[in-house]
Amino acid sequence: MTTARKKSKQKRGKKELLHGERRRTVYVWLFWLYTAVVLLLTVAECLSHEKYVLPHSMFTIYVAWLAIFAGEKEFSRWRMNVQSKHLGELWIPAWGIAFFVLGILVGFKPDEIAINQVGYGTAIEGGYHIPRNLPQIIMAVFGIYIPADLSKRIHEWKEKKKKKKSA
Repeated sequence: MTTARKKSKQKRGKKELLHGERRRTVYVWLFWLYTAVVLLLTVAECLSHEKYVLPHSMFTIYVAWLAIFAGEKEFSRWRMNVQSKHLGELWIPAWGIAFFVLGILVGFKPDEIAINQVGYGTAIEGGYHIPRNLPQIIMAVFGIYIPADLSKRIHEWKEKKKKKKSA
């Protein structure tokens, strides 16, 4: 293959990568918007005294989307050795803070909280409750984040080990 053809192929590859990055950026912003909506609707469920309940399908879509992004991030790290900062990690403390704040809010009116047969808090007489999907969202977010973070640390450790061997 001639040098000109190699350069042309490399240039085409860079354009395709750039196009893929733009498309990925759109998906990331859509995911951020969806995450914000799910978080706000979860808070609204608590504050509305169950007049609004987050549809379970929104929760399911959120967790699936989160798993896809986390998996793609880990694949990029290990397969293509891509090191990047992911602002999506900021949602982890946001969910934790929401759970903490709503838990305190519910604690102000403990007499008005009833536990139904499924184990979820149900508001009675205007009390607040922990939204139905919030515990599952918290478990899913941390259940996806903790292994991804562990994978990141193992990858960094292996990269340092490689550098030491080559030096």
